Amino acid sequence: MFEYLKNSGYHLQWYGKNDMYSKELFEKLIDGGSGCSRVKGGSGETFPEATPEFYSFLHQPVEEGGKMSDSILTDLAVEFLDHYKEEKPFFLFMPLECPHPPYTVPDEYYNLFNEKDMERIEDKDEPEFYAAIKKYRKLDQLDKDFLKKLKAVYYGSCSYVDMLLGKVLDAVKRNHLEGNTTIIVASDHGDWTGDYGLVEKWPNAFDDLITNVPLIIKTPGNQAGHIVPEPVELFDIFPTVLELSDIKCGHTHFAKSLLPQLKGEKGDQDRMVFCEGGYSEIQCFEGRKENGSEFLLNTENVYRPKILHQLENNHHACKSVMLRTMDYKLIARTKYDSELYDLKKDPQELHNVYRDEQYQEIVKHLEKELVNWYIETADTVPFSTDERKIPSKFAYKGVE
Repeated sequence: MFEYLKNSGYHLQWYGKNDMYSKELFEKLIDGGSGCSRVKGGSGETFPEATPEFYSFLHQPVEEGGKMSDSILTDLAVEFLDHYKEEKPFFLFMPLECPHPPYTVPDEYYNLFNEKDMERIEDKDEPEFYAAIKKYRKLDQLDKDFLKKLKAVYYGSCSYVDMLLGKVLDAVKRNHLEGNTTIIVASDHGDWTGDYGLVEKWPNAFDDLITNVPLIIKTPGNQAGHIVPEPVELFDIFPTVLELSDIKCGHTHFAKSLLPQLKGEKGDQDRMVFCEGGYSEIQCFEGRKENGSEFLLNTENVYRPKILHQLENNHHACKSVMLRTMDYKLIARTKYDSELYDLKKDPQELHNVYRDEQYQEIVKHLEKELVNWYIETADTVPFSTDERKIPSKFAYKGVE
């Protein structure tokens, strides 16, 4: 998407972390912006190393005088909006940190929600790596009140981001950009935040807590307040942005523009959406000297339990795929049992019914749809045709 925008004359401005592009491609595509460390001034870690509390990711509030990078980057983005005078259109991308472990925000947001008001989804037995995560990270030694406080801080972090978004919206309005500017708010993943007794995320976890992320779009002329409960994919942002920008796509893809929904139409209630995760190649695993990430195994590193878990149990991070409809979720894994959840009866995904006799027709149907999806999307043909012609320097000259 960034390359399409760049080639169509857009100025690309970036404020935040980079989990997308190589250094070379980033420099090729991005015209300006900034990134900085997560907290300026300290985040107040208070729990001793290697304790269950330490490995929970919960920190004290950001120390007085400290400033989170998200605030700094948002201020820079607002400054950009206030001073951008070029005639070419711009695309402003802000991949901020919050809400994300470690769980911490300034004090006014840290204690914004009362942990006593937090509801928590109880533990579930499947899949097997859930119990292993608790063991490696010592989460099974934490009481429920501690996990509720963790969730309250996470909610406060969401409110903190809402405040930052408000600054951006104010800048858009102040600079009279509302009539020709689209605003998209989304997240790349969710977080367990204590539900199921877990924190953070996992490479091949597909709970709605992890995969059912926010997606809010405001564009000139859209149907205000229209909610789409039907399944969509983050991938759909790509064709939506291209269509809004009047840019023609030059390759085959399988996402769907959301412009009809922005105009007030319903989504596709029969749509199946997909998510892939996990890995099997050794170079994908962190904590290895070969890829420069062995520091993650240091005892003072909060990610040590996760990295050690994956290195000692590769199959717990195996390649997996999710197919989700309005009513069911199928998860297929390469190294151990698959899962099926009846989302109508079990929206919290507590009971795996993959082997239940009454669901076998549904399993059969969804697995066939999954195979069809892989076949359909496994290979595409370029729009342009390459000549099958031998270059002149390789032409046969003959024998005199």
